Amino acid sequence: GFDVDGMKIKCRHDFAAEAAERREIFAARKPCDCLIRNGRVVNLFSGEILEHPVAVHRGIVLAFEELPAVESRDADGRFVAPGFADCHIHIESTML
Repeated sequence: GFDVDGMKIKCRHDFAAEAAERREIFAARKPCDCLIRNGRVVNLFSGEILEHPVAVHRGIVLAFEELPAVESRDADGRFVAPGFADCHIHIESTML
C-alpha cells in the first residue's frame, strides 16, 4: 500500500514484484511469454512501417526487440497491432 495525504491506500497489485520480473526479463535471466517475429509495426509518430520483433509478457508488450521467450510466433510479414480495436460502426447498415 501507500499513503496519500495521510490516507492509507491499499493496493492489490504488486508493482515492485512486476518491476523486478521485468528487470529479470530485460537482463535475459527470465524469458518473456511470447516473442512475435517477422511482423510489421506502424510507428504512429513517424508513419513508418518497420519490421520489429515484439516481446509480450502477461499480455503486455514489453519491447520491440529480440528477447528470450517461452514461445515464439512467426507473423510472416503481417501487421502486429497490440491493443488495436476497430470499434467503428456503419449507421446505414442498422437502418435495414
